[in-house]
Amino acid sequence: MFEQLINERIRALNVREIMMLGYKYDVSLTVRDAKRIMEIIEPATFDIHDKVTLQKKVALLKEEFPLASKQLFTLLEPYL
Repeated sequence: MFEQLINERIRALNVREIMMLGYKYDVSLTVRDAKRIMEIIEPATFDIHDKVTLQKKVALLKEEFPLASKQLFTLLEPYL
């Protein structure tokens, strides 16, 4: 499910938009959480077709947000 989270449309979101989505879907994300999500999925050098990098980013998101992984997917699902 995190594989879908990391795509061009999600990478185009900014921290404010992630926070607003969190409020809309009743997912409690701090500004720090939103910034960290952006840091993980945003690097300009990231190639969406690079499966190794994609797997690393997915693993990092799951590691840093273990309890929120389902909530994060729900939060970003409309943009997939």
